[in-house]
Amino acid sequence: MFRNHLRDRISNLETLFYVYKNHSIDYDNEVVTFYLYNQSKQLVGFQQYKWKGSKKHSKDIKPCDMKYFTHCKDKIGVFGIDSWKHKDKPLVLVEGVFEQLRLQKHVDTVAVLCNNPRHIKSWLFAQPRETVAVCQNDKAGMILAKSCDRAIFLPEGVDTDELSDVQLTELLEEIMNDQSNNKCSE
Repeated sequence: MFRNHLRDRISNLETLFYVYKNHSIDYDNEVVTFYLYNQSKQLVGFQQYKWKGSKKHSKDIKPCDMKYFTHCKDKIGVFGIDSWKHKDKPLVLVEGVFEQLRLQKHVDTVAVLCNNPRHIKSWLFAQPRETVAVCQNDKAGMILAKSCDRAIFLPEGVDTDELSDVQLTELLEEIMNDQSNNKCSE
């Protein structure tokens, strides 16, 4: 059942298993651990996804028993930086790991693991290319949008990892079509 759940979360599960090696899967405990890197591509932490973990914070629940648990030894750990291949395209920011996995094949994408990535603000500013936030259409998305040169808002109630192939193609076209703020051309 856990493998089926992951297949539902990641449209191309083989990408996770065979191409993207920076994770580990514990089938017995139904946990996926994703490794986090800094801008020098050094391993600095991890985020665990527990399928049946609690989404609600409570004083009775240890942080490591939550659905998502992140540990980072320095403040500049993100997911996906180690898989960049498209330096001529915009850098895309998303909130979560599963969203990053949906986009990584097409554009350089990092999951900032939050909605207010002030911990990487100077690093984003120093990027020699346009930065684009792909945001959910909610309060958190509005905060993430302020971090980048440009923002694209998804339809209400839709996450990047839930997009159909047609919707994904439209999103990628929108990301690529408006590079008027491209930092390389300044």
